[in-house]
Amino acid sequence: MRIPNSPRILVVEDDPLLAEDLGLLLQDFGFEVLGALTEPARALDAARRLHPNLILMDIFFEGVPRGLEAARQIHDETGIPIVFVSGSNDASYQLQVMQVDPIGFVRKPVDPHYLHAVLQRALRGAGALASAAAGGD
Repeated sequence: MRIPNSPRILVVEDDPLLAEDLGLLLQDFGFEVLGALTEPARALDAARRLHPNLILMDIFFEGVPRGLEAARQIHDETGIPIVFVSGSNDASYQLQVMQVDPIGFVRKPVDPHYLHAVLQRALRGAGALASAAAGGD
């Protein structure tokens, strides 16, 4: 159930079924889901057009960490906070993730309660919850 003036989240995930599941879960949490993209190359354009409060983004697309490059561009050009989602335990990728300065990280398989807590903390830290409550973007 969407709450009026709720935080707006864009999902970027290469698995269409998981992207849909994440979108439904976010809606159940009361967030507005702006879309679920399966291509990280489209994320920057969508971020510019849709102005989400937060982006929930996978790191690996077809086995390649293309989400990191897209996240770097989004972070550098828009400043929109990003929460990464990944099933990887590879320490070298985790170090690369930290260089992008994400506001949160969630491991797959996604635990709904943990995801909700990470998103709430991330949005609070980004000031999006106060902005949404006040009716702003």
